[in-house]
Amino acid sequence: MINYSNKTYNLLIIFFYYILFLLILERYLCFSNGLYWPSHYNNPNYIFLCKDLALDLWGENKLVENLQSLFLFISLIYFYLIIKKINYKNKFIYSFFIISFIGIFYFLGEEISWGQHFFKWSSSEFFLEFNNQKETNIHNISNLFNELPRTIVLLWCCFSFLVLYIGKFFKIKKVISFLIFPNKKLLIISLSLIFFVFPDLILSKFDLDNTYQRLTFNFLRLSELQELIIAFYFFVYSSSINKEFKK
Repeated sequence: MINYSNKTYNLLIIFFYYILFLLILERYLCFSNGLYWPSHYNNPNYIFLCKDLALDLWGENKLVENLQSLFLFISLIYFYLIIKKINYKNKFIYSFFIISFIGIFYFLGEEISWGQHFFKWSSSEFFLEFNNQKETNIHNISNLFNELPRTIVLLWCCFSFLVLYIGKFFKIKKVISFLIFPNKKLLIISLSLIFFVFPDLILSKFDLDNTYQRLTFNFLRLSELQELIIAFYFFVYSSSINKEFKK
């Protein structure tokens, strides 16, 4: 495993957001401009990037989704290593990370449709009938398995940093603060997630999300963007916990 230091995390975060910038730029050029102004956008660079190459980085089982799966898989390994280091008699911490492991396992399994994206098996009759995308997963069957866990995870990743400030007033134990927010670098990820989530949330309440699509980032596959940032959050979170437990 990588020997993480503050410098390592700085480089990882810079690299991640650089890649994220390029992905957003590609989607903006190839989808937004290409969709709305095809007759007015004849730049040869655009034609080469978006028409000749036709990369489709945001499509099903393409680069963005595979990056999510990679971050989640590495996070799953770290949570497993963390659980191995914990004394099971400390029931609170042990249970916390068991639940975390199960949550990431579910997230990853659903993301890859439990292997269907890679092994290309045919869905059973049950999933063909009840799954919106005809895939072997349950989050596309009911909002109970999609929107509810998604909202809980989104709130956690957006606002976990508040424990740093709440802890000063309510004297939260350091171990609780550590479990919730083990690395201050997570603040950058939380704020970026808020940046991409709340414009769409607010404008959609006033039915303005289609009018101001660029402000809401809906020219992207916004849910995939959010999931990518969340997956990176869990990667940094789990590696930070594992690093401290090594000490």
